[in-house]
Amino acid sequence: MNAEFLAEFVTFLVMLALIVVYGWPRIRKVAQAEQDKITAQLAEAEKSKLEIAASLAESQKQLDEAKGRAEEIIVRARKAAEEEGAEIRARGQAESAAFLVAAKSQMDSERDRAINELRREFGDLVVDAAGKALSSALTEKGHAHLVEETVAKIGTSPAERN
Repeated sequence: MNAEFLAEFVTFLVMLALIVVYGWPRIRKVAQAEQDKITAQLAEAEKSKLEIAASLAESQKQLDEAKGRAEEIIVRARKAAEEEGAEIRARGQAESAAFLVAAKSQMDSERDRAINELRREFGDLVVDAAGKALSSALTEKGHAHLVEETVAKIGTSPAERN
């Protein structure tokens, strides 16, 4: 058993020496290549992660800027709408005031024309009454009749008076 053990042990040492001399550098080389590949992939993944984070940050920044511009546009639009509304109200009020002034002027003109017409008619009635008074002898009865006739003519049109 000793000889057998010794033979197995020597065989083991020879195999170990062959593996160490010839196999181990190859195994190490393959393992190192695999480790380098994994390290490169991890570095590439980290680089991609940083690029994605930077791209996301840039996208967020652009989105925030777009939101800010949109808010500015909305504020300007509201302000323009308010200004336009104020201008429309002011124009409406000015037009209303001008219409009221024109209507008042027209009413005053119509009132003055009616007053002048009444004065002219009243003057005609007074002259007519004075003429009749002078042409007829005025008795108290005649005078009362003349006053009643003049008062009655005040309510009639000029064509009906004659």
